[in-house]
Amino acid sequence: MPRRSVTTGYSSSHSIYIGAIEMSSDLIHEFILSTWLDGYAYAAPVGIRVARSGALKARIYRGGRLWKACATCSAFVLNACLDPRPFILSILDRSRLEFENSEMLALPALRDCEGYVECIKIGSVDRGHYLDLYLQPIHGVARRLKPYTRALGLGIELLIELTRIWVGVRSCDEIKGFLEDAIDRMGRVWVSEYVEVLRRELERACKPS
Repeated sequence: MPRRSVTTGYSSSHSIYIGAIEMSSDLIHEFILSTWLDGYAYAAPVGIRVARSGALKARIYRGGRLWKACATCSAFVLNACLDPRPFILSILDRSRLEFENSEMLALPALRDCEGYVECIKIGSVDRGHYLDLYLQPIHGVARRLKPYTRALGLGIELLIELTRIWVGVRSCDEIKGFLEDAIDRMGRVWVSEYVEVLRRELERACKPS
């Protein structure tokens, strides 16, 4: 079960520890959520906050399979990754992700991740355009540590903004310049086919209908 630690002074944040995995209330942590959906392993990026109660909270925008998964499923795995590739694949090509059963709940957990947290859903609130999802962490698995790369942060920001265009939260005109700059910056620190994949997705998303 999670342990909690409270800090004082400049920070009013608190942390929880699920096994060896630490999460802080003053950060949004980026995970890849996975679960069984319609009989298949499903995965998608989510941002997770820690509530005062120790529960985990995610904001899920309406529309698509992520909304369906969070509205209908009762348990999830939150996969922690420091490699941008699983995030990109979970949006653009889920068929290339590899899974194994999680330790306690036998849910699909990513093989290529630094660790994961198994959770059960304890509530949700439909806010109209989005859903507030509340999860209780029950088990954490830490596997290995990779060094941080700027490609991770840039890649996640790109994916977030692309998905906002897809669901209508953002317009392409608002953020196209930012996206183009971020792709160029990512190309400087990551020599990979994924950079061009993101560039193509940006062009497709911003193509006049």
